[in-house]
Amino acid sequence: MNRKLLSCLAVMGVALVASSVEAQDPNYVFTTETATVAPGGTVSLDTSIDSTAGLASAGWSYGVCHDSLALQLDSIEDGALTNSFDGGDGPAFNDTAVYADGYTVGVVISLVGAEVLPPSAGVLTIGNYTNLMPNGATTTTGLCGTLGVPPVAAVIVIDGASIEMTQIDGVVDSFLPPITPFVRGDGNADGILNLADGIWMLLDLFQGGAHTDCDGSNDANSDSTFDAADAIFIFTYQFVNGSPPPAAPFPNCGTTPTQTTADCSVSGCP
Repeated sequence: MNRKLLSCLAVMGVALVASSVEAQDPNYVFTTETATVAPGGTVSLDTSIDSTAGLASAGWSYGVCHDSLALQLDSIEDGALTNSFDGGDGPAFNDTAVYADGYTVGVVISLVGAEVLPPSAGVLTIGNYTNLMPNGATTTTGLCGTLGVPPVAAVIVIDGASIEMTQIDGVVDSFLPPITPFVRGDGNADGILNLADGIWMLLDLFQGGAHTDCDGSNDANSDSTFDAADAIFIFTYQFVNGSPPPAAPFPNCGTTPTQTTADCSVSGCP
């Protein structure tokens, strides 16, 4: 950080790097978001403030730490509350830095005291991560005062004093949802294939009818697309002798070897 700017901030009583702060104040609560993400997936975690029980603030600083073996920090961005100052242009001073195990933030809303954060609740920053954990593992993210040289303290500035925020860590669970079984051609997700499924598909495709979010159920003819041919395939199978039956899984519930959790979220199968 620029030394001249630091001197200016010190004169103003705004401490972005503090060596001595008071005990955690329950009137200023900083929370990192809790979430569930699939192994190898990405997740965005909010860092939020709730100062509705407190006083107006001139600025804040903090680090958000994570286990670099569990999560990879891809990027950070300002939240809606941070962006709201100066008519949407953001704070006068807004410094961020990224590290292998977290990021730091330092904000001074106005260098001349023209604007402050009133008692508020909202998102300050958003961290975008990739999950490096195996299925079933858990990790935490949370405010910290160990990142940077010198370390950036987790404080909010009230009347020129550095107040330590109450900190609520976030928990990130690595969880791969189970694969949903289905019956091929079961467009209306009632567990069976019959005339109603073909009509359901036509209503979905051409009349804005309800859609069943299951690629395999809708792909009655197994050509990897969902169109009118799938409804025609069902009608032909039901009423024209010699029509081949749908490919597996059919007539019983099942899955396909290449199926992913995203391929089918709703079906008529238990």
